[in-house]
Amino acid sequence: QYWHDQYLNVYFRIIERYDDIIAAQLYGHAHSDEFRVLRYPTNDAKVMPPLLMNGALTPVFGNNPNFRLVKYHPDNLLITDYDTYVLKLNDEEPALFNKPTWGKSDSFHDSFNVPDVSITSLQTILTRLSSGNNDLNRDNNPTMNTLLTRIQAGVPQPPCEWSCRMTWVCTFQSITHVEYRGCMDAKMGGSTIGSLEASSGNGSFSSVRFAHPILTVLLGVFVCLLVVVLGVLSYRIRGKRTGYEPHSRGVIVNTDDEDPNILDEPTIQLRLIT
Repeated sequence: QYWHDQYLNVYFRIIERYDDIIAAQLYGHAHSDEFRVLRYPTNDAKVMPPLLMNGALTPVFGNNPNFRLVKYHPDNLLITDYDTYVLKLNDEEPALFNKPTWGKSDSFHDSFNVPDVSITSLQTILTRLSSGNNDLNRDNNPTMNTLLTRIQAGVPQPPCEWSCRMTWVCTFQSITHVEYRGCMDAKMGGSTIGSLEASSGNGSFSSVRFAHPILTVLLGVFVCLLVVVLGVLSYRIRGKRTGYEPHSRGVIVNTDDEDPNILDEPTIQLRLIT
């Protein structure tokens, strides 16, 4: 959750008010090819227009550079599909002036075998991600494998077992911290949430999102104290190196330790005049 609650509520009221003419919500910032299936806080039975998150051209978060070409119906503006064009950095020669080679990955329709990018299709994908929880092969979900391939535009991701998969499922359908925790409580039990978020290793926001507020405050206090201590030590060290020390009556005297007579006849003396 990147927005404060008061701003989220205003935004969702706007989306709900114009729900009939909003075909989709298109976002960036996360540097990851994801989506969200969210419900209105004031009307849990009503699903928002699909929320799609695009990848990024910059590779600073470990992804291959990528951009998206969206296809939509000219009449109702429904997004029917999109293609992602990827520059696979690992396949490029290290020479500086080589022309980059962009390739088209499988479309959303082909990757997930859904007819379009509507809310119904996104809910179908969520259902597939949630299925097979009691199977012997529950740690090998084909839909999850497809999602991992697309998230960082072809950069290999670590395996995502069942518990990791549930963090993704809850992330895809949660607006706030409270909703996410409630979802994880329902799927995994409250006692396991902390360990799952720390160990899932899926690269999503959920793995690092919910630090305990008390620990955060204590960490902040510790860092502040450390800065103060280092500052005092640095000040004292600089004072000894330059040979200037504060006098008890507001006088700064040059006390060169290498010359024992300098204390009797200071070469420089500054007095504070009040």
